[in-house]
Amino acid sequence: LTFGRFALSSFNGATVIPKIEKVAYHEAGHAMASWVLKIQFSEVSIISDDESEGRVTNRLPDSFFDDSNVNRQRRLFEKHILILLAGGLAEEKLTRQEDIDGNASDYKSAAELALRTTGSEAEANAFLLWLTERARNMVDLPTYWAAIEALAAVLLHSKKLSARKAREIMRQASIGRTLQTG
Repeated sequence: LTFGRFALSSFNGATVIPKIEKVAYHEAGHAMASWVLKIQFSEVSIISDDESEGRVTNRLPDSFFDDSNVNRQRRLFEKHILILLAGGLAEEKLTRQEDIDGNASDYKSAAELALRTTGSEAEANAFLLWLTERARNMVDLPTYWAAIEALAAVLLHSKKLSARKAREIMRQASIGRTLQTG
């Protein structure tokens, strides 16, 4: 079965999406959230290494670990949690199923940030549920989904992009989507 440019195989009636395509959508989800939330990143890659299948390289600001301004730190942690969640949610939207193992590292990091931000495990869980809904709404927004699809398609060809190139691809796709629906 062929869908777009990608060959898909079928197993017991279920569509199997190639792993590299899942990784491209996952990393595009992280990049889109970074771009929307104005968190700087230097590159996005789907080249695997010993630590991951792909990555969006973010530079954490010095204020990230500065406990002197709790409100600023909470807002920054919130943005980074949204970025961590957006990758898995973009992949989930593509595959229509959650990849718990593939998202374990992102989920663990998000949980650690939520615990640092809140006063208890119960509050951290509620905070994560709320941020998961916010991240899902971001990924589901047609303008941002168009940005994710466009970036994933280019990543499948190029494997690695500078932040500047990734932002331009997402901006163009978002503008195109807005013009289609506006």
